[in-house]
Amino acid sequence: MKQMTNQERVDEVNKHLEELESDGLTVLYGKELGTAKLVRDGRTFRIFVKEVQQAKSGKAMLVDMDVFIEKDGEPFAHVSGHTYIPNFVLEGNDIYWILSNKIHGKTQEDPRNMNIDPKYVPKEFRGWLKEGSWASEQTPEQSVESVIETDKEMKVWFEKDLKVEKAILGFFGSIQ
Repeated sequence: MKQMTNQERVDEVNKHLEELESDGLTVLYGKELGTAKLVRDGRTFRIFVKEVQQAKSGKAMLVDMDVFIEKDGEPFAHVSGHTYIPNFVLEGNDIYWILSNKIHGKTQEDPRNMNIDPKYVPKEFRGWLKEGSWASEQTPEQSVESVIETDKEMKVWFEKDLKVEKAILGFFGSIQ
């Protein structure tokens, strides 16, 4: 892996910031399929998917799915992972099919006990940092804002490193 120069790092974070500020939800989570509600449990599920690859059969799509769960109107959990979803479900945005067939543990009180069905998912799309669930106190929009703020802080660090680099090069250039 090639190490990036300070200028490349500044350019990269500027590009990412521009993308996030124009359409952060799509950049981070993909297409929003919709919202499903479980009225008895007071839970709302907002489902986002990024298409990864077509299944060999051509009848399903491997997706990277993010589900934000609210409980009684407050952010409760974020569940993430890869799964196969049939094409007819994606084409029809059938979020209730996804809710009943692909999200397990949806009524659990501990958000860590929820997961997205990983059946048949290739090994390279499973494992640490590729799937999981955790308690969340942020909506998807708040999560995007948090990433934007982090990127802005990184930009400041990278710009400082670039200034130091230019100053050092300028100094050595002047003593030759």
